[in-house]
Amino acid sequence: MVVHFDTAYFLAWVVAFTFGMALHYYAQAFVAYRLGDMTPRVQGRVKLNPSVHHEPFGLLMAFLLSVSPTFSGVAWGKPVPRNTFAVKGGRLTNLLIVLAGPLSNLLVALVLSLIFKSYINQSIRTDFLAQFVFYLILVNIFLFAFNLYIPLAPLDGLSVWRNVLPSQWSVTLQPLETYGPYILLVLIFVIPFFLRIPLLSYIINPLVVAVLNLFGLPVPVWL
Repeated sequence: MVVHFDTAYFLAWVVAFTFGMALHYYAQAFVAYRLGDMTPRVQGRVKLNPSVHHEPFGLLMAFLLSVSPTFSGVAWGKPVPRNTFAVKGGRLTNLLIVLAGPLSNLLVALVLSLIFKSYINQSIRTDFLAQFVFYLILVNIFLFAFNLYIPLAPLDGLSVWRNVLPSQWSVTLQPLETYGPYILLVLIFVIPFFLRIPLLSYIINPLVVAVLNLFGLPVPVWL
């Protein structure tokens, strides 16, 4: 496999993942705390400090993924501990808490896209800074899509479905909670390695491309 190292992509991945995931978890912790769940505050998670939202191996994987967009893998942080019974409003309230994380990444991508397009229009060039900002946008869109779109634990997508679908679906969704991490490993590592099929990319990329089109941004050729 040929690795095409891109300095702008590398720096953007490191910066966007380090601070993007911190914002993601902070948003969930803040909304949960404001809605009555004291657990995130007791656990010290109502902070923007990245050090409280990351764990070493997940951060290391982020650095490995930053080497090239052609690498297959996954990086992660520390999910926010919550007491779903501590907040009022039932499933709707818990849905708002879950959505706070992915939507914070989408909001960052939207703000950066406005800056990116303004800079491109004024400078009429695509230099290193433009590439860096574009990749910051792209990584935040990936964080949004990956966490929201896939209904597997420990991702937010499963919690979204659990709070949207009728309560009788809880039994049907239980295997996705129990075996979600193992299914993710198969999707991310086993299938691409043995079958040479980037299945996870086929699942996520359509949503990423849709958001890029919605924001009026170019779509990389490798998506």
